Amino acid sequence: MPGRLAAEPDSNSISDLSPLVGMASLHTLGVGNNMISDLTPLGQIPTLRFVGVGQNQIDDLSPLAAIGDLEALNCAENQISDLTPLAGLIHLHYLYMNGNQIADLAPLAGLSALDELYANVNDITDLTPLQDLPLLKVIVLEYNAISDLAPLVANPGVGVGDTIRLIGNPLSPDAIDEQIPALEAKGAVVIW
Repeated sequence: MPGRLAAEPDSNSISDLSPLVGMASLHTLGVGNNMISDLTPLGQIPTLRFVGVGQNQIDDLSPLAAIGDLEALNCAENQISDLTPLAGLIHLHYLYMNGNQIADLAPLAGLSALDELYANVNDITDLTPLQDLPLLKVIVLEYNAISDLAPLVANPGVGVGDTIRLIGNPLSPDAIDEQIPALEAKGAVVIW
């Protein structure tokens, strides 16, 4: 888009994002596979819409709370355990957070625009926060500790053409015998 900047210096041993402060037109930032641990400078770039900070050393997403119009975030393969800073990002459509230490999805409960969630290899057990996110179309939760799928069955938006991936979870007999068939009856593709 005219007037918008994109920076994607992946795999460059970058550890400091402060030179980006003041880039008022920065729209897309991809700094995956670097040595970044501090996202503070990103909180001063409200024009960001797409942020990729996967494969770094990040454990705090707090600076992202200041980017109210953020639409997509890749924060995979870091040391993140707290999603609270994302709770107010109501324009977030895409969240890719595989390979972290996330157990609590509660901060995502109000993200009504979220349509793709990737959270493989975390510590997630409770899907209740996803129950009222009707736009979710892709839900990838492989290798967690999920046993109950009732919140997904109760989600009114889960249906035809949606994909739910649950490989490597300790699904309960109810999940296998009742909840997965209920999701499939709604038209979702469930891979477990």
